Amino acid sequence: MINIISLWTSEIDAALEHNIMSCFNETFSQTKDPNYFQWKFRDNPFGESLHVIVVNQGRVIGSRVFWRLDIEGYEAYQCVDTSILPEYQGKGLFKSTVLKALDIIGDKLIYNYPNELSGPAYIKSGWKVVKNSTSIKVNLTNLMVKSSPVLNWDEQQLRWRFEKNPLAKYYTMKKKDYYYVFSLRRKGLFVLLFKTKYYLDLEFVKPRICFSYDQSVIGLRCHSKLPYMSRSVEEHNLLTYLFDMA
Repeated sequence: MINIISLWTSEIDAALEHNIMSCFNETFSQTKDPNYFQWKFRDNPFGESLHVIVVNQGRVIGSRVFWRLDIEGYEAYQCVDTSILPEYQGKGLFKSTVLKALDIIGDKLIYNYPNELSGPAYIKSGWKVVKNSTSIKVNLTNLMVKSSPVLNWDEQQLRWRFEKNPLAKYYTMKKKDYYYVFSLRRKGLFVLLFKTKYYLDLEFVKPRICFSYDQSVIGLRCHSKLPYMSRSVEEHNLLTYLFDMA
């Protein structure tokens, strides 16, 4: 019998964590870093995430996490790490886990960056596309940084998310009073994420050009991407740093 349960991070013990990650790794034929769950969920300075777990006869066959990652001072959750074992896909579990989470989180801000396959399912569940979230821009770095968004997280939050990340490496550049943080998509292709007045222990770079997904940044539109989606009735500025490793 298939059951869907929901637990906050602190309610998940080591054995269940292992089973959740085993399901995730099997679904995507990969192996996450051993510290992944600890870093992403247990050490999260924003608070607890909601885990919706699908169990069949004691075996975890699917899970979905609503990751606590606040925006502009609002309590917010990003839908991440969705996994359903191949033999259980196409049975309506995707929709059931979403509805279960929405019933618990209620009217809090929930956002996502779904792929082409899951996007239509989210739309049917009441999600909406965030305006102007489909463009990739390019510009000379010295020009683009002038319109870079500021990330107003405290030092602990920044260090957790960008310094201690076991999955992704980030880079920085100092210009006047700000440090600019970049991700690297491929060799030589830097994406500008944000600026902050806090120094982060990241490798320094000086890219001549860079890219950005943020609508506020000045640059030439060079490509389109899938849109962000949100369950919020209010408009929020969903910036690149929220989605670069979703």
